[in-house]
Amino acid sequence: MGLRSKIKKVLLPYSLAFKQEGGAIFKLKYLHYAKLAQRRGVIDFRIDRVAGEYTHDWFNVKDVSQEDKEWFCQRGIAPYKLHWYGITKENYKDYLSDFVFYNSNNYMDKRFMDLFEHKLNTYIMLAPFVKNQPIHYYYKRNGQYLPIGGGSKNGTLEDVLHLIQRESVAAKSCLGGHGKGFYKFHYDQGQYFLNNQLCSEGEIAKKLDELDDYILTEYVKPHHVFSEICGDGAFPPAIRCITVYDGNDGAQLTTAIIRLGSKEGGLVTDYHGTIYCGIEIETGRLFKPIWRENDTTYKHIVKHPDTHVELDGIIVPNWEELKTLIVSISSHLPWTPYLVTDIIPTEDGFKVLEINSHGQARNCEAHYPFCLNKYQRKVFNIL
Repeated sequence: MGLRSKIKKVLLPYSLAFKQEGGAIFKLKYLHYAKLAQRRGVIDFRIDRVAGEYTHDWFNVKDVSQEDKEWFCQRGIAPYKLHWYGITKENYKDYLSDFVFYNSNNYMDKRFMDLFEHKLNTYIMLAPFVKNQPIHYYYKRNGQYLPIGGGSKNGTLEDVLHLIQRESVAAKSCLGGHGKGFYKFHYDQGQYFLNNQLCSEGEIAKKLDELDDYILTEYVKPHHVFSEICGDGAFPPAIRCITVYDGNDGAQLTTAIIRLGSKEGGLVTDYHGTIYCGIEIETGRLFKPIWRENDTTYKHIVKHPDTHVELDGIIVPNWEELKTLIVSISSHLPWTPYLVTDIIPTEDGFKVLEINSHGQARNCEAHYPFCLNKYQRKVFNIL
């Protein structure tokens, strides 16, 4: 590393802190955590994420003492996780430290990282599993509707409007996650709807014209078991699976949860109104439902808040099929040994929405503490 690069690295926490919105006290606390993250080996482009979360929790998590907040932050655990996961000073080593997850040495072969950043690449990488992907219609880029999957020519705005008249269409930003930049277009009884809100054809056309670097796919309809559980107006249930490809034992399904929607959550997942349930890997049974009330409050519940269906004990339909699929995907991509895959259960199987080579385990750890699994410890070099 040259002198200029060394100086830039030393100054990085100060540069990030200066850019933060908020007063001097906020910036100083951010700087404290940015420097901590850097000392503990967090890769440069994730220092802001770690410092931002810890600073947010310092000022906003109300049911943890400042002494305890600092104690856990020093060990790479954001305070908002404590009550959600059930973390204590006695069991905290069962959980994945941010200083391990974001360590530059643990990004699994950086040559392939960019492949997993762009959602169009998911379609390409998983070509052998095309029947387990949503139908992809167009890639919208620079004003063009480029066909996906062998179309003979570019589409037009009129083609997309006619498509929406026939079936619901999902528009997904190719970069980013957590449902940001997601749009659902559908048509019912002669009227257009955007994210379930009535719109004119002109408003729909305007929104489509604004999209750039987006894929347009079918809007996947979930299995009726979950439609009945979650009711209308909720995002489709999303199963998150973690797999590890082990050189000795092959592909392993190590973690599985499902995120269920509610009226409060709307069409985006991992925000207020999301319900997290663990899935028993052997049986496909849901267990331990947890309701995300807000950014810092997670409550154990028994029934869905809208439909009042009891959640514990429900079985994911066709679970053995999903296990076979997810292990096959891991075996298909052994050069990226740690994979996080999001999947929707449908009437006739499963549809893969997204796959990530360094995906978050955070919404899984309330049900599957990361470091209790030997394959997950091994792939992240946790002794």
